[in-house]
Amino acid sequence: MIANQHGIEYAIFRNWVRSFLLHGGSCLTPKYSHYDAVFKLSVLQHMWDNHISLQKTAAYFDIRSPTCLSEWSSKYDAGGIAAIEPAPKITHARRRK
Repeated sequence: MIANQHGIEYAIFRNWVRSFLLHGGSCLTPKYSHYDAVFKLSVLQHMWDNHISLQKTAAYFDIRSPTCLSEWSSKYDAGGIAAIEPAPKITHARRRK
């Protein structure tokens, strides 16, 4: 009912509620996170071992975008742990070369 009143898709609202119940108000603040491959693999392993959805896994680990988990999974399936390593940062000096 609340989601409908505010024009929010129910699934998105349900994810917000799930995250709030797990992490309190901190889940509502902006978060800019970059995760290393070991963390990504541990998240995927938790999801696979417990047979839980992308949304529930994302809420559990306070990952704001459940879709990134399906990206991590596809990359891992295609190339193993090396495929889910964060991309190296390009510094200003490296771009000029």
